[in-house]
Amino acid sequence: MISCGRDRLREKVMEDLWKIVDSEGSSMADEVWDALYMHVERHKDLLESDGFDDVVANESFEAHEGVVEEVLNEERTESRMVDSRNMFGHKGA
Repeated sequence: MISCGRDRLREKVMEDLWKIVDSEGSSMADEVWDALYMHVERHKDLLESDGFDDVVANESFEAHEGVVEEVLNEERTESRMVDSRNMFGHKGA
């Protein structure tokens, strides 16, 4: 949880973040993580190892693989549903 307290600048930033969330249809968590990612990218020269790029690449790959697996599972489920309907002589719509 993020609290801006009574700091006017932080209040303005929070208001602007909510406007972004509303306009993009995203979540506050996604916007905060995006801001944190950009902050780390901006200060990447301060980081000693190149491990950050590897972590980002691995996380992106894993997220992509997860989406692909989810789509494939949905297609398999739908295919099994069609097969079971056909097994019982249903013609479908």
